[in-house]
Amino acid sequence: MTSGACGRFGSSKASAPTTLLGDGVGSGLTVPTTTAAPPTTAGKPAATSSPAPKCQYTDPNSEIVYANRLKLALAVSTLCPKHADDIGFTLTVTNVSSEVVHYDKNQAQFFSLLAYPQGSGRLRWEDTNCQPPARDRNAPAANLNPGQSVTFSTLYPAPKSVSDREKCRRLEAGGYAANAVFLVCDNSYTDGYCDISKDTQFTAEHVLIDVGD
Repeated sequence: MTSGACGRFGSSKASAPTTLLGDGVGSGLTVPTTTAAPPTTAGKPAATSSPAPKCQYTDPNSEIVYANRLKLALAVSTLCPKHADDIGFTLTVTNVSSEVVHYDKNQAQFFSLLAYPQGSGRLRWEDTNCQPPARDRNAPAANLNPGQSVTFSTLYPAPKSVSDREKCRRLEAGGYAANAVFLVCDNSYTDGYCDISKDTQFTAEHVLIDVGD
């Protein structure tokens, strides 16, 4: 995951014209030769602030096409979220072939965040952490017709309808790869149903993000 650019802006003012004492109206009057010096005050140094760090990633979207059959497009809502920020995910799958594709309506897990690079030891997250799949999943397969798209989306740590969603806010500071999968019933389609243990898994191209403190 997904990009910001920082810039500096400045402004300037033209100096106002200076009028010397004795010029203009009343210039013929006598002016005292001595005046009390105005009190002097030490100026405070101008406040400075460090610019916000620039996000190292710039593209919140990815796209991959499998054998002129399926196109998977993944999008994330933010590339450099803070620990307390929510992250949105959207997966759009398009049938770019000329034949119907059967997919598994019983799929429960679509999105995940895995530590990047691998082996860093940071906790992973999956969209089923706060929304475990139902025990009985017996929906028939769905058809994705040529040129048709289907879209799936969710929110990290969980949809706002989940009352205890904060218990799933588990990401640590550092890099993560946002991933998405889609299950197709290539070798598991029988009489209008899929066998989820035999489904073909298509994986979206990941999007890199960097989680802050």
